[in-house]
Amino acid sequence: MKLLYQTHSPYARKTLVFAHEAGLADRLQVVHQETSPTVRNEQVFAENPLGKVPVLVRPGFDEFSARPSMRATPLSGETHD
Repeated sequence: MKLLYQTHSPYARKTLVFAHEAGLADRLQVVHQETSPTVRNEQVFAENPLGKVPVLVRPGFDEFSARPSMRATPLSGETHD
């Protein structure tokens, strides 16, 4: 999983704390992204149509589509029938 993150975002910091508390931090690649209300960050907009961070990018899962991919990877590793 990849986390698009910005150091001065309180929500991004809360997301990192949660990842550590939930035991997911070792599975997370943290990628710093600069965002601004006046300068568009195309990489962030590609993952989040609102252009805001934090954004959790999971392989095979599109958080903003109407239906997730059938090959979506569960966060905790469990399987669903």
